[in-house]
Amino acid sequence: MTKENKIDRRKFLKVSTAGIFSSIVLNQMAPLLANISSSGRDVALTSGEFLKSIPTICDLCPAHCGVLGFIQNDFLAGIQGNPAHPNNNGKICARGIAGMNLVHDPQRLLYPLKRDGKRGQGHWKRISWNEALSEIRSHFSEMSEDDKFIFQCKDHHLTDYTANQLQQIGNPVFLSTEADKNANKRFAQKITFGNDSFIADVKNSRYILLFGANPFESHEDFINLSQRLIQAKIDNGAKIITIDPRLSNTAGKSDDWLPLKPGTDAIVALSMANVIIQEQLHDAEFINRWTNISVPSLKNYLAQFPVQKAAEESSMPEDKIREIAIEFATDKPAVAIPGNGISNHVNGLQNVRAVLLLNAVIGAIDIKGGLCLPRNTFDLDQPADSFVNSHDYFRSIAERKEKVHAYISFRANPAFEEPDYQKIIEVLGNTASIPYHIAITNVMSETAALADLILPTTIYPEQQRVEHKTSLDLQNYLAIAKPVVAAQGECKSIEEILNQLTGNRNQNFEDITKNLTSRVPRFSGRRHWMELQKNGIWMDPPEIAQYETYKNRGFNTPSRRFEIDSSYLRSKGLFSLPQYIANNEHIELKKDELILIPYATNVMTEDLGNSKWLAEISHGNAALINPRTARSLRLRHGSKVMIESTTGKLEMHVRITPAIHPDAIAIAKGFGHWEYGKVAQAKKFKSQDPDSELIWWEKLAHGENPNVLVEASADPVSGGQSWKDTKVTVKKV
Repeated sequence: MTKENKIDRRKFLKVSTAGIFSSIVLNQMAPLLANISSSGRDVALTSGEFLKSIPTICDLCPAHCGVLGFIQNDFLAGIQGNPAHPNNNGKICARGIAGMNLVHDPQRLLYPLKRDGKRGQGHWKRISWNEALSEIRSHFSEMSEDDKFIFQCKDHHLTDYTANQLQQIGNPVFLSTEADKNANKRFAQKITFGNDSFIADVKNSRYILLFGANPFESHEDFINLSQRLIQAKIDNGAKIITIDPRLSNTAGKSDDWLPLKPGTDAIVALSMANVIIQEQLHDAEFINRWTNISVPSLKNYLAQFPVQKAAEESSMPEDKIREIAIEFATDKPAVAIPGNGISNHVNGLQNVRAVLLLNAVIGAIDIKGGLCLPRNTFDLDQPADSFVNSHDYFRSIAERKEKVHAYISFRANPAFEEPDYQKIIEVLGNTASIPYHIAITNVMSETAALADLILPTTIYPEQQRVEHKTSLDLQNYLAIAKPVVAAQGECKSIEEILNQLTGNRNQNFEDITKNLTSRVPRFSGRRHWMELQKNGIWMDPPEIAQYETYKNRGFNTPSRRFEIDSSYLRSKGLFSLPQYIANNEHIELKKDELILIPYATNVMTEDLGNSKWLAEISHGNAALINPRTARSLRLRHGSKVMIESTTGKLEMHVRITPAIHPDAIAIAKGFGHWEYGKVAQAKKFKSQDPDSELIWWEKLAHGENPNVLVEASADPVSGGQSWKDTKVTVKKV
């Protein structure tokens, strides 16, 4: 036994006793725990009584998990997952649970505020809603038909209903930083198979390739996808391979992690497809019948991507590329999932198209365990799809190419979340560029601090809506969000605010919901309505998943086929096959130059900084650097460095770890707030919440925001921001 593995008798007895005690307690509580997990109930800690639960929908990320809010004396006492929800199946993440913190945040904005002094000076006075709405109506009444105003939000916060209400006010331009992150992937999928999204049926897969996808940490399907990956490993013995420059949580839970040079994913995927065809492991029938290219033509094209060339470009071992290519083609059903890690590049469109091609080569399209198409969804209110690139639009305003009458930010914080955000701050602070700024928010964010008028809004446990989706098990469903608690203070939902501005005050939630659900073919009668109200969910039969749906109508593309050879790109005079576009700036890096990778953690995000539970778990960041790189720069663990790009600089400590590619430097996002509240800034303060004086990490640095370093550039075709392409210099301080 090694020294590290030794355990003395005292420790052994402590561990054993704790284990025995835990077993006794768990055995005694087993019936109660089973009851809670099956019915989605919670118990009051003081009285032992079951609490009333109300179904709703978490909106803190695009996954929109079903949750239950638990009420004790009209107080939000807890949040759990809704066991009836077909996507998250009763599981939720720490963020969803911490929704309680947002509701009860002692620094939450609860009343309308008007700027009292110069913009950005931080002087405010409280006004009434009538005063606020009257001022807004007065300002918008001065607009001509040609005048524009901006409405910016997270893309999953903008529904058709909201968009229609805004269009009654004037001529809106919709911006979303979130859309900038997803644009390359969505566009690649749209022009390839006719839908901007897909469903990875990983629950039924045996081999799963993740190209820059990170469902255990940050993904549009987050908990929903990660639990199915676990299920695939348990039920199918599935092998999970993650290809990513950083050892993410997902990579750490994979069977193999293959780090590669950032932005070289396309050549790896294309060389794998080449191996598969050369070894005659491809699905000739699918390629010839359902794509718009023949096997001989595809084989001839892919021959220019040999494994040796891919290894040189990506720094991945040749034998590994060949090995996973053959395993992917033989250990079926298999699926390759492209994530934002490969799409957030200037060549993001082609990176994603190369991975989609890899799926098509083995016929893994819309089959059990493969990359499936979205099913027929109901004709209901849904997120609008009309966003423009936010940073480009702000740049046009700064250059006087665009003129706007007003700017409305709805729970959006571009002054913190955008690349090169200093330029955004300059635009928002300039009354000539943004004559009038209305911030609809629950917190004094960096963007709200630059507003003229602040309107307090509701948090998801206070909101109501109905939505439809296709679950990751390929079933359509309706989900309802009901208010768990009354809106705090004078907070109003975005729908209520816009209804009052447009004069549609008589519309109530139940009437709107019944009107929407009346469009669902198999949803009818009191029984279905009561089921939706009680469980928060109504499932659309049939319950058996259908596959190969394209055989009925073809793909939703001009050719009705899976377009490996894109007709859209060809019509624009562009090269139409998936290709590898090298980033020339990354080919020859100098000794002190690295590629910046900003990344999201599974706890903290850029808009949750004032959650006390999440901030206690994760309240700072360091720059991750490979040991080989650290040696060349003469850095030690904890060394302070200056990181500089063309847009800004950061001084921070480094963490030396083999969990990052030698050519890259990784910095977690969501830290470094200078507004947003004292929890986000790691400062103790007195309030009605005694925890606010217990911020034990106050003397620790509360982190830095890597977005100040990120250069604003986009894929030239699809327009998505290249978040992971910025070249930085690193010097020891």
